[in-house]
Amino acid sequence: MSKIRNLMLAVAAVFAATTTMAQSGFNYQAVIRDANGNLLANQDIALRIALIPKTGDSTYYQEVHRPISTNAYGVVSIVVGEGTPQFGFFSKVPWNSGEVYMRTEFDPDGGENFTNIGTTKLQSVPVAEYAKKTGEVENPKNIKIQATNETGDEDALFEVKDNDGKVVFAVYKNGVRVYVDENDAKAAKSGFAVAGKSGKDGIESQYFSVNASGTKVYVDDDTVTTGGKAAKAKFAVAGKSGKANANTDYFAVNGYGTQVYVDDENSKAAKAKFAVAGKSGKADGNLLVVNEAGTKVYVDDGDTKAAKAKFAVAGRSGKAGGNSNFFAIDDNGTQVFVDDTASGKAAKAKFAVAGKSGKADGNLLVVNEAGTKVFVDDGDTKAAKAKFAVAGRSGKAGGNANFFAIDDNGTQVFVDDTVSGKAAKAKFAVAGKSGKADGNLLVVNEAGTKVFVDDDDTKAAKAKFAVAGKSGGKANNTN
Repeated sequence: MSKIRNLMLAVAAVFAATTTMAQSGFNYQAVIRDANGNLLANQDIALRIALIPKTGDSTYYQEVHRPISTNAYGVVSIVVGEGTPQFGFFSKVPWNSGEVYMRTEFDPDGGENFTNIGTTKLQSVPVAEYAKKTGEVENPKNIKIQATNETGDEDALFEVKDNDGKVVFAVYKNGVRVYVDENDAKAAKSGFAVAGKSGKDGIESQYFSVNASGTKVYVDDDTVTTGGKAAKAKFAVAGKSGKANANTDYFAVNGYGTQVYVDDENSKAAKAKFAVAGKSGKADGNLLVVNEAGTKVYVDDGDTKAAKAKFAVAGRSGKAGGNSNFFAIDDNGTQVFVDDTASGKAAKAKFAVAGKSGKADGNLLVVNEAGTKVFVDDGDTKAAKAKFAVAGRSGKAGGNANFFAIDDNGTQVFVDDTVSGKAAKAKFAVAGKSGKADGNLLVVNEAGTKVFVDDDDTKAAKAKFAVAGKSGGKANNTN
């Protein structure tokens, strides 16, 4: 008994245990000597290791290492966690408690006659095992993952993988990546989501999600009806001031709708607050601009491909030709297109300016295959205010400011009967295409009304001015 006791003391006295990280345990090393201090070199022995709490009244995990051989210096090395398990699971040891002890038992003959040679507190928690139990980490402090000079741009600093070893989340020196399965049938369960703390599985609890169905931002569409705080945008691009009111937002989606905000007090109107621009990024490369200066749509007036409209409202057929356009602005000008081949539905105007009542007879201006019409209200008692007029810019309500008017009083052409000086310049004229002053055919001005006929024409039988019967007979008999 004394010999065994002395052997145990010798072993305990020269116990030089070190712990270093291993993939599934930690390294343990000891020097074995006999009672006289002699090394037990090149000898098969057995060790039994138990991981226990401080009280020692229970066991978390126990394993045995047999046979193991000492080397020429009496040194024996094992990996705790890779022996033959006898009780418990190494992965279930509560490393996070900070109170894990190791009890060591020894049989110099490599058999089953184990004797307790000491219990030691594990001062350094095996980090690799602790890291595996991320679900049980409590109050971690000063956790830091830092790149080195050898870390490349594609070398992950931190990764989370699924059961198949595929990366789900990774942190790199210059960015963060989240990987979702685009072929996953369970698209309703978002591959990446920002959700409310209620933790419901339904998409109603999500605010932002990326999965096989696409990318979505969810806002509460009941905000307005429930009297909520719709002014606080559910999704917003805002200035760094971070104020809650909507005036600091640049773009917001909430219960009120979708809004783009521009600063209407900013003096730098030339710099668009909202713009759709060409990829060149030049200021004159804008296609659509909204700012305090107004709203503008830009078209390229130097482009030779005018047939393809720079701005157009077109049918969904998407044909390049102008015939598919309804409204177009390009190098040819501004055009409104109507279908001159569809004669059946002529009553339904292709282009119309209409009253808000929306009735067919409420049109004010109509252009279609039936022709061009300007409608005036022939039942209106306020005939003095012309229903259709070409007038001077003074904008006076009276008829004297009109040049041409159609209203309840009829159709009138107005000439200024007070300005006699420039009578030779006709106020109203029907003239030949030559444009000469004496090429007029009909003139009405303050000098009077004249019908001009060509007295040099030998074909006098064909009347130059005639009032004729509706029968359409010969001119000389029906005039």
